[in-house]
Amino acid sequence: MMFDEETVNAFSGGYRVSESGVNTLFGLPAVSNLKKIIAIPVSLSMSALVKKGGAVAWRGGNTVELPFEMSKLSNDWYDPIKLMTNIAIQRGWMNAPTILVEENLKYQLSLGYYSAFVDLLVQSFSLVNDITLSTSEFMQISGEIQDRIQGHHYEHETIARKQGKEGNLLFYDASSKSFKNETVSFEPFSMFLISENSLSPNQNFLNFRKSFKKFNDGNMMNRDPSSLGYPFVGIRNHLSVEEETYGRAMESFYSNDMESFVSIISQFSQSLGYNLGVLSDFQRTMAKLLEKYSVKTFIFNVSEHSGSLLVFADSQELSKIKDNAIRDYYNLVNRTIKFDELQISNGSTTESIRS
Repeated sequence: MMFDEETVNAFSGGYRVSESGVNTLFGLPAVSNLKKIIAIPVSLSMSALVKKGGAVAWRGGNTVELPFEMSKLSNDWYDPIKLMTNIAIQRGWMNAPTILVEENLKYQLSLGYYSAFVDLLVQSFSLVNDITLSTSEFMQISGEIQDRIQGHHYEHETIARKQGKEGNLLFYDASSKSFKNETVSFEPFSMFLISENSLSPNQNFLNFRKSFKKFNDGNMMNRDPSSLGYPFVGIRNHLSVEEETYGRAMESFYSNDMESFVSIISQFSQSLGYNLGVLSDFQRTMAKLLEKYSVKTFIFNVSEHSGSLLVFADSQELSKIKDNAIRDYYNLVNRTIKFDELQISNGSTTESIRS
């Protein structure tokens, strides 16, 4: 966290907290029927200083101050803050938090920005009220807010943050709600995230969600493939190999063959992107440029917005990306992009600030 010492001292007796972004390598529920998910908490995060206050205050890129009383929801960006306030009051919590936030995930909605925002709220309210929530209680509150505001939540993101460990992948089975951490080293690769400085909507993804619902509601997985047209045949082609691809990825992982593991999850993600038609214009363009320079190990992070690409690269590939692909992208669209080196993080962190 980049807060200076003077700012931290102003929160003496409070807390430093951080909720990492979560990158889903395999099995994102929005585009998958597979119940097995591989995710990692990453070093991009939403960090905050938190202390007791007289009102509920969120100070960051957006700023709001609310009285600590029941609030009517209105679909403003800060409705999750209102809803968390209502939940705290209903539970008999007496204290309101002042939250000074640093939103390093601002343009990273595909890395769980929204759920990190809500998880940070839950963390902040419970800390200033001296409440220790179990993981299941934390997930219940966070999920209630996310479901109420955006209609869905991905519980594996909260689990990856709460249970994540430095240097570990998190494997989550949504069928049994069981999870485990496994130590991993991605050598010889380093991880880099390429994203737009934009929150432009991804209409392709929004259209896909409607098609995906029709596919599942129509039980099209069990129909004769020759009877399916676009886009359903592509959805079926991809979903039909999910389980087998996951199995091959796990064999490589437990054989400690990282080059094979990264290659398989990259192929899986690229199959997902092209067969399901969920990619933003930014992702399509950037993928073509990476392929032009023979960079094949990358994953699409798809979302309602422009999304990002997680690239696994060695030093030679890194120079191709920086010196060629990113330059070409700028020349094509006259727009700069973000290029972040990522590490596997600890997930959620909390530290008391001494008086």
